[in-house]
Order: sequence, then structure tokens, then C-alpha cells
Amino acid sequence: MEYVMEYYIGKETQVQTYGIMDTGSSLVWLQCVPCDGCPAQSIPLFDPSKSTSYLSVTCDEEFCKMVDDYKCGAEDLCEYGIRYGDGSSTKGNIGTETLRFRDNGRKVGNFVMDNVIIGCGHHNEDPAAKSGTVPPGTIGLDRSSTSLIHQSTIKQFSYCFGEEDDIHADGYIKFGSAASLSGNSTPILTDVSNTSYFVNLEGISVGSLRLPIPNDTFNYKKELSYARGGSFIDSGTTYTVLNRSALWILTQELNKRLEKTNFKDQEGFLEVCYMGEPNDFTYLSPITFHFTGVDFKLKTWSTWAIKNITTICLAMVSSDYISILGNYQQKNVEVGYDLQNNVIHFDPVLAPAYPNLVLVFWKEPKLIC
Repeated sequence: MEYVMEYYIGKETQVQTYGIMDTGSSLVWLQCVPCDGCPAQSIPLFDPSKSTSYLSVTCDEEFCKMVDDYKCGAEDLCEYGIRYGDGSSTKGNIGTETLRFRDNGRKVGNFVMDNVIIGCGHHNEDPAAKSGTVPPGTIGLDRSSTSLIHQSTIKQFSYCFGEEDDIHADGYIKFGSAASLSGNSTPILTDVSNTSYFVNLEGISVGSLRLPIPNDTFNYKKELSYARGGSFIDSGTTYTVLNRSALWILTQELNKRLEKTNFKDQEGFLEVCYMGEPNDFTYLSPITFHFTGVDFKLKTWSTWAIKNITTICLAMVSSDYISILGNYQQKNVEVGYDLQNNVIHFDPVLAPAYPNLVLVFWKEPKLIC
């Protein structure tokens, strides 16, 4: 499940396109002509040769040196390459371009950025393309120098994701003074080498029971050279990822309360599934993630996913080291990023009065400037 933003690229041509809004990514990129074996998308590819405002970046320019792991290609052009955790990837050239965003009144030009560093993807892969079209690219919103946030003067933004099966609740993202910074907040960890929005996850509860998870399970271990762990907030990851040992402890408690034995989804990647009907899970005590300063209580519809008519799965997966709060768990919560004070706010909003348990869609949030 991915949430995408609409924007227009080019000063004169103003080509409509979309990008996955991703707080865990560093670059704005989109599929471009020529595109070698690229996944199918529902709109035409962007052709930089037809845009008078697109400028290629060479390896000796400062713009190139801002890009992570850049390489020098043919004609000394600056090249990038990114591989994501879901197996998708993009490679191409770095350029600068004008981007335009519309507000919720759909008036072109409400928010304009010139000379934005972007990636023009000419070699892209996405396993999701086997089941249909994919979004044309990604809008990186992390703390790195090439993200859309860092390249602007914006010091705050917020978003709220709607339910994927409700066409009237697609969600939104707000920038600058329009952002909503309400609800309790947790500090962004700024002393980590990673540019994602790392926070301190102190523990997990089921109902009033604090699970016996060792205190350092979710800590970012900066003294290590790799596999440093830690926890971060990510709008581009669907299901929450938990340290493997923590997920095991949570699963044992769920088994006890449900009086069921869990099993792995053999047709997908969800690891904790149960036989039963949605009503069996409606009144189960909620799972709460305890961040510093915030008790993030999961609603039923953001905890469970229906696999089929008799199989319900916990909407979480495991990792050897890292933990991530995914967008499935962030639904119907106003998430506000205050980069001036380095905190993230969480404010639950009005949500359905019933457990809405559905899998996998990608939606288009509106942009509010």
C-alpha cells in the first residue's frame, strides 16, 4: 500500500506526474525517456529533452556531490542508484527541474520550486509491476540534503492517510504554515548517521500489560559499524517492521489472548496469521507502541489485515535489527514533523467506528500548501 502525491514537472510544459511520498527516501525521482525495460505506468513517461527547464548535472557540480553514492557516467554526467527494501530499484541521471504542486483547490502553481535536484530514472525495476501499473517515481522527504523538504525553506509538514477502501478518504499532506502540529510529540534522534526519522521506541504493550521486551531491543547502536538497529517513522513502508525478538514476544501474548495458534501466510509475507473471522479480533485489547512522550495506540483496522474470508493476519513483519512504524499503522492519525524543534507529533483523527480490515492499494493524497 503506497500513498502518492500529484505534482507537475517543467516550467513551461507542466507535465502531470505522481510520486510515492516517502519519509524514508532521500531523492525526488521519476521514470524518464528513454526507459530500458521499465515498469508500466498509467501516464506517459517524462521526456527531459522536451523540457526547457531541465538541466543535466555533471560530476564536477556541487549538486552532484549532494547525492548519496553518486557515480560519473558518460559525458561526465552525474548518475544515481537506489535499491529499496521491497526489491525495487532505480538508476539514472541527476538533473535539476521546476516542480509545481497544487493545493486542495486544484489550482496549478500554488507551490513552485525551481532548480530542484531530481533523478531521471532510465533503468528501473519493481516487483509490484507484475500485477499492474506502478507509480512513476518517489518523492523523498527524509532529512538528507537532496530531499524535497531540505531543498525548500519548509521546516514543518504533516500528513494523514485515509482508508484504502474508502474513495472519499484518500488523505492529504500539508506543508509549511498549513501543517498540523498537534497531539503529543516524540523527539527525532539527530545523532544517528541515517537520515530517516529515527525515534526512541521504549516498549510495547497489549492492553495494560507491558511486554517483557529487553530495554535495549529498539535502541540505535551507533557504536556498531553495521546492523545498528533503532526505530524510525516511514510513510513509504506499508506494514510495521519489528525487531524479530520483539515480534516473537508480541506473538506469544496474542496467541494466549486469542486462544489460537499462529501460522505464516504461505502465499504472502505476513508472518503472524490466525484462522477466524474479523469479529474475533474486534474486542482484543489494543497494542500500544510506547515512544518517548507518546503512547501510540493501534486501532483494530490498523492492526489486522484480512487475507481471506477465514484468515486474519497481524499487519507487521520482522527484521533482524531495524524497526519501522509503517503507513498501515499510521492511518487516521495526523502525523506532524516539526523540523525546527526536531519532534514528531501524533494526533488521532476521527476514524471509522468499525474495524476496516482490507489489504493492499495505492492511493493519491491531496497536497495542501
